Amino acid sequence: MLRIHARGKRSRRQLAVTQATHEADRRYRLLAETIPQIVWTARPDGGLDYLNPQWTEFTGLSVEAGLGDGWATCLHPDDRGCIVAAWAEAVQRGHVFKAEFRARNAAGAYRALTGQAKPLRDESGGIRLWFGTATDISEIVAAREVLARQHAELERQVADRTAALVASEARFRAIFENVPDMVFVVRVGGDGKVTYEAVNPAVERLAGRPAADMLGLRVQENVLAGEAGESQVARYRACAAGRQAMRFDTSFPFSGGTRIAESILQPLAGADTQAVRILETAQDITERRQLERQLAQAQKMVAVGQLTGGVAHDFNNLLLVVLGSLEQLERRLAHGRAPEAPPVIARAKHAIDRGRS
Repeated sequence: MLRIHARGKRSRRQLAVTQATHEADRRYRLLAETIPQIVWTARPDGGLDYLNPQWTEFTGLSVEAGLGDGWATCLHPDDRGCIVAAWAEAVQRGHVFKAEFRARNAAGAYRALTGQAKPLRDESGGIRLWFGTATDISEIVAAREVLARQHAELERQVADRTAALVASEARFRAIFENVPDMVFVVRVGGDGKVTYEAVNPAVERLAGRPAADMLGLRVQENVLAGEAGESQVARYRACAAGRQAMRFDTSFPFSGGTRIAESILQPLAGADTQAVRILETAQDITERRQLERQLAQAQKMVAVGQLTGGVAHDFNNLLLVVLGSLEQLERRLAHGRAPEAPPVIARAKHAIDRGRS
């Protein structure tokens, strides 16, 4: 009786396990047939033994046509070899399989899919079966390709702009280094500190100092000092505050003596909110100012000469009147009683002649 009871208990337990297994299989198949992805299973050797209805819906092929290695017939010819080889390697090594490939759909168009499969192992570690899915990712791939093209276009634009910037900087550098005028890049900090960030070779030549000795120092510690330096700093600060160009003349004490320069300050646009940078160009006009002074002196002398000539002309006219009067007096006295008059008249006429000459 006990043996019969034990056998009955085992039978009931086995029946429960069988029923549970059947229920699990039913649920699995219901899930596999409900989800939108293609679901498949394969034997340990890699041959497919199950495909859900989505296989037929996507490919237009029967389930039987896809079992075993029939699934590979719908792959794009350019993808078939590498995908079959990758699946064979995963089966051999027992590794997870994951790949992207193109497959022909029922309409004859190739769509992008991603496939993946994992081995299900028994208690001893052996592979019982493979469980895999295939998902249509054509829209994702298309979006990825659009992004890739946009990224490539963006990189091209960045490269073009970088090249243009490099070329522009090279042109600016060539002008900066070869222009005969003095060029300064001035930084006016938020703390009021004014320093030179760059000077061109023309400044070095006139100052008699290398640029390295001038950069980063306050303006008063550089080319200008004393009241001249303070005045220049005030101009820099005014230009930075007003963000407007300025033009003025200033004197620079250079190695060869004091020079006069006509300066133009131009504030530069930039992202630095802590400082304003100013481009200053200064043209040495010392010789021009000297020529202007010489021209002004010459014009003054011409004016004096013209004035002198006019005065002399008027004086000669007066002398002619006096001379005429003396000659008339001389004729009247020729028969008069004033014998002392002729010598006086003669001396006056002689003085008039000397004044006229």
